[in-house]
Amino acid sequence: MKILNILLLLILIPSISIACPIDTKDKLSGGKCVDIGGYQIYTRVLGKSKSVAILDIGLGGDLSTWNKVVEQISKFARVVIYDRAGYGKSQQTPGNNPITSEDSVKTLKILLTKLNIKPPYFLIGHSLGGLNMQLFAQKYPDDIAGIVLSESSSRNQKFYDPLPSKDAFYYREAIGLNQSRLQVKKTGAFPHIPLIILTATDRGDTPQHEAEWQLWQKELTQLSPTGIQIYAWGSNHFIQKNQPQLIVDAVATLILHSNPKKLVND
Repeated sequence: MKILNILLLLILIPSISIACPIDTKDKLSGGKCVDIGGYQIYTRVLGKSKSVAILDIGLGGDLSTWNKVVEQISKFARVVIYDRAGYGKSQQTPGNNPITSEDSVKTLKILLTKLNIKPPYFLIGHSLGGLNMQLFAQKYPDDIAGIVLSESSSRNQKFYDPLPSKDAFYYREAIGLNQSRLQVKKTGAFPHIPLIILTATDRGDTPQHEAEWQLWQKELTQLSPTGIQIYAWGSNHFIQKNQPQLIVDAVATLILHSNPKKLVND
């Protein structure tokens, strides 16, 4: 009997060790762990609309970044939020190589397939998440109905922040930032889709870096012939926390633009 118990324990240990740590509260809020192939990604899916809004976080954040906007957006869209590999409750990808936008887009594509969430998609990306969403749109242009880039990183950006310590959970993404922007720059063309750029005015940066940032934001607006830029006056880098209604309104605007009857019918 003891031998049988030991064998059962050995069988169960691997399944326990690969599961991301979720509890009943996570499950009740739509949270689940999805196996991507060697590691698991934690995601939440909210809302029942046919319109699908996918939100990606910035460097060093987690899906709680969107707490002030997801409930409102879920009233008119099916919202998908997730922790990227190594973030929040998601597991880290195997190895020690840099994690780039190419890696993140590949993971997101598998995640959506596993969840059986079909296009078209509305993409919303903050900071580095915006860089990832640009690449996703360029790789799968026929799947994208519109995109909101909130204080998004740019393919032309210079990254000034010092690297975090090697122990930081986001170190592998940080060392891949320049590689990520080059991937976006070299992968196809940005599709001709509705595009909204949200830009903060109170980032607290040096005058030189602020001037460069504003230039990169202008360049992002020009990615699509229908691109528009909206300033979040008085907000810092986290518009979704300082002025969440701007995010909500931008997503609603894209969905209405794609189908004026959708919000009413859903």
